[in-house]
Amino acid sequence: MLLLACLLWLSTMELILRHPGFPTRLAIHLILGAVCALGVFVGLRRKTTVLRRWLVLPGAAVTAFGVYTYVSLSHAAHFEGFSVVLLLLFVLEGVLLLAEAGQA
Repeated sequence: MLLLACLLWLSTMELILRHPGFPTRLAIHLILGAVCALGVFVGLRRKTTVLRRWLVLPGAAVTAFGVYTYVSLSHAAHFEGFSVVLLLLFVLEGVLLLAEAGQA
C-alpha cells in the first residue's frame, strides 16, 4: 500500500509538471501501480492458487525494474536520494510477490 501511495504521488506530479517524456513515465507508474494492486488483491483472497502462480512474472519484473533502475541511478550525474527509497520499495514489492507466488 505504501508503494501504491508513492506511485499515486509520482503520477500526480508527472501530470502537474509535464516534463518532457512524461507520458512514458506516467504509463510506467500506472503499470507498476496495477502490479502492486494485483499483489494486494491476490494476497487478500484465500483460495487463489491459480492466481498466485501468475505473480511470478510481475514479481520478477518489478524486482528487475528496481535493481536495474538503482544501478542506472548510481551511475547518473545527478543522484536522487528519494528515488533510492522508492527503488528499495520496488525490490521489496517484487520479492513479496515472488514469495506470494511460492505459496501456490
